[in-house]
Amino acid sequence: MNVILDYKWLFFIGSELFFFFCTAGFLLLRYWFQLHQLSIIPVILFFLGEACLVALGIYDYIATGSFNVFQLIILLFVIYAVTAGKQELLKLDERIKREVAKRKNQKSPLE
Repeated sequence: MNVILDYKWLFFIGSELFFFFCTAGFLLLRYWFQLHQLSIIPVILFFLGEACLVALGIYDYIATGSFNVFQLIILLFVIYAVTAGKQELLKLDERIKREVAKRKNQKSPLE
């Protein structure tokens, strides 16, 4: 299990990349391919990834016995995700919805 702690920053970066891929997958499935029900899968994967990240922070705290920068960064990312991050994703969602409609020569769903 020390391997996990040795590479915790890589796991963190990988988790953030995973978040961006899940977001892109959600938006593509939902708006480009019109697969609304299937677009739930990236959302579920995103939440599982975030839960793993939180678990990594908790594991790091248990292993080190002290609160450190790594745990602080995870905490800040989680706080951002549940507060301002939701609003940013909603803005991105609306923008992508308009852009896809424009590129597909469809009426914008927001008009």
